[in-house]
Amino acid sequence: MSTPLVDLSGHHAVITGGAGGVGRALAATFAAAGATISLLDLAGADTKAGADTKTVAAQITDGGGKAAAHDCDVSDPEQVAAAFGWAEATFGRPDILVNNAGVNQRGTSLGITEAEWDLTFAVNLKGYYHCARQLGGRLMEAGQPGSIVNVSSIGGVSSLGRGNFSYGITKAGVNQLTRELAVVWGRHGIRVNAVAPCQIATEGLKRLGERPSEEGNLLNTFLRGIPLGRLVETTEVAAAVAFLASDAASMITGVVLPVDGGNLALNAGGTIGE
Repeated sequence: MSTPLVDLSGHHAVITGGAGGVGRALAATFAAAGATISLLDLAGADTKAGADTKTVAAQITDGGGKAAAHDCDVSDPEQVAAAFGWAEATFGRPDILVNNAGVNQRGTSLGITEAEWDLTFAVNLKGYYHCARQLGGRLMEAGQPGSIVNVSSIGGVSSLGRGNFSYGITKAGVNQLTRELAVVWGRHGIRVNAVAPCQIATEGLKRLGERPSEEGNLLNTFLRGIPLGRLVETTEVAAAVAFLASDAASMITGVVLPVDGGNLALNAGGTIGE
């Protein structure tokens, strides 16, 4: 019997932001590929939707997988260190990290407050580094290879506007963090990549898409820039992440992979079709 392209059997993955829509898709995809999963998120994250990390982990376990959840604010390096210590004590040393936790403190270039700016950087950029540092340090000490995949955004490659000012800047930082760590950690056998999705079809994004715009609503504005003509699904983002994390991508590092339906291939003044 042939081995599937994305096989994560024998790997232990730490996934941050595990309670959100993308986090849940990541957990399900990694579990289906055979990975053991440690889910991290804020205490009480998404409990209104009944999708806190403990619920997600229980669903994986009930389905025959191996997962557990732990409360962690990735902006706090002490909590991150404790969470990675918990993960290692629970399932053994992790060798995969998916940096997915994030916030978007929407505000204009002149209107955003210092507190909003600081929170965005603390979670979206410093939080990614705190987690990468924990995984990388543990792997280097053990002489073990590993893989890190950062969830970035097309907003880190070109500007989205519409009040995504600090968010886009942090995602650009994530892209450079990806390249820097790929270069300096490559000799340790640690690969570092990122995915850059376009607008993701989460419930929150769908509600945002109903707001008025010059094209009728924001959803039409989004689709105007996506040649494939639709939003990206959470499962499609998760599939790309799983590929980059797996041995199928063993010679790929330092890459920011668009998962964007052709968005970044389209010039802002271009037209879809002929």
